[in-house]
Amino acid sequence: GRVRAAGPAPELLGCLELGLALKGEAVSAIDATVREHDPDYPQTLLDSRWGPLRVARLERAPGDAVRVRLRASDVSVDLDPPGRSSISNVLELQVLEISPLQEGEVLLRLGGPPAPETEAILARITTRSRDLLELAPGQRVNARVKAVSLS
Repeated sequence: GRVRAAGPAPELLGCLELGLALKGEAVSAIDATVREHDPDYPQTLLDSRWGPLRVARLERAPGDAVRVRLRASDVSVDLDPPGRSSISNVLELQVLEISPLQEGEVLLRLGGPPAPETEAILARITTRSRDLLELAPGQRVNARVKAVSLS
């Protein structure tokens, strides 16, 4: 094999080219810090650059740095303000890039301030969803991820 890229995981995994090469298996990584453990549920609340994340309980202390992995196929996007939902994690992001993936699918590269341009989250959606939402680079969206999908 040959090394084609090197660098921090959040930057490499948020790269559209790598996501396209992985097709349906594209993943992203988010660096976060443990804020607290939910006293009522087996969950941990994390702070990330883009906002809070709920994940299954981690055996880590508050203040510890962690890296969360999410599959592009587990990220959905919408344009509506967050409401009551079983999806615990909603991050307000910007569409940075859209690229065809495989027939009927596209890969979105989502990110924006306060993270640097090099860090992003990938979302795999259908071309129908892209067209219904009229998605385009520069547009603000809500990226939604179920707590049970994050590892």
